Formats: sequence, structure tokens, C-alpha cells
Amino acid sequence: MDRHLKRLVSLGLRRKAKQHKIVLRAMMQIAVRHGAVETNPIDGVGVVILITVPVERHDEFLAAYDHRHWR
Repeated sequence: MDRHLKRLVSLGLRRKAKQHKIVLRAMMQIAVRHGAVETNPIDGVGVVILITVPVERHDEFLAAYDHRHWR
């Protein structure tokens, strides 16, 4: 799960990574409550870090993101 969130951040999708973390945490809390898992694995996931892209490289960044996203 940590790998998934880090990949989203590396693609520049920080807000989406934060949303995914919230949803995954809630899902896993329900699983813990009902005994499906013993601990919430999202509790061990690090903080989502902001990656900034300089304005002059923004088009290059978007082109690279589009290419990686649709593979």
C-alpha cells in the first residue's frame, strides 16, 4: 500500500494519494473491527510528501506523466 501511495506522489498526484490513504485507512479500520486483520497496515505508512515542479519544467513534467499514466 505504501508503494501505491508513493507512486501516486511520484506522478505528482499528491492530493489523490492523500485521498487514497484516507479511504484505505477507513477500510482497514473496518477490517480490524470485524476481525479480518489484526492491525491496520495503513498505520505504518509514512506521510505523503509534496513534490514540486518548477514552472519552466511543468509541460515536460505533464508530458512525462501522461506517458507513464497510460502504459
